Amino acid sequence: MSSILAAQRMVSRTSYDCAAVRAMVHACNTSRQSDYLAQRFDYWRHGSVRARFSAVLLKLGMRRLLRRLVSRVSPGGDVFLHARQVVADQLIREALDREPETQIVILGAGLDTSALRIGAERRADGRAPGRF
Repeated sequence: MSSILAAQRMVSRTSYDCAAVRAMVHACNTSRQSDYLAQRFDYWRHGSVRARFSAVLLKLGMRRLLRRLVSRVSPGGDVFLHARQVVADQLIREALDREPETQIVILGAGLDTSALRIGAERRADGRAPGRF
């Protein structure tokens, strides 16, 4: 079994649901700050019915409907999860800009993709990706 599959078995359903919302936020906003990797998680096997349904709506291009459903089921949840990710990512970026050898530790990360996204962003700019 690959380490990715082993890791996916240990991830909570809540983590998949949060990642599904981050994927929806990215699909609706496509901002630099959004989590463009969240859509790649395996919701079909591990996510809740909501996460699976969200993935179907995203694939069908029904972003507006999905956003309305998320807002109705969990008012403000999409904004909260996006802000929670954006603020933490910005703090990490600032810390790495000040001291490139800073080690970043993300506790209880679940399906957090900050290390991958920020590392790739810094490599593309020719800077050290940081230690996560």
